[in-house]
Amino acid sequence: MTLVVLGIRESDVDFSRALKYNDLECLSLKISSSWKGEDIKKVLDEIRNEVGTIKYAIADMGNAIRKSLNLSAIAHVEDLTHKLS
Repeated sequence: MTLVVLGIRESDVDFSRALKYNDLECLSLKISSSWKGEDIKKVLDEIRNEVGTIKYAIADMGNAIRKSLNLSAIAHVEDLTHKLS
């Protein structure tokens, strides 16, 4: 399974339009046979050490993702495609 973490610095956000895929940069790309909340939290901690504060995350409501965000005290925003389905 692949874990991909994309991000954008707040100072780079153009608030006059919606975000585009090419606005984002890859912060982490990892492969594992499985991902548990604690494993994802470790990746988020590595990212924090490199880039600083993570204000919020947009993600589906998968248990591992939700747990990792709770453990990391990162606010979670559901992505629209999962919210509508």
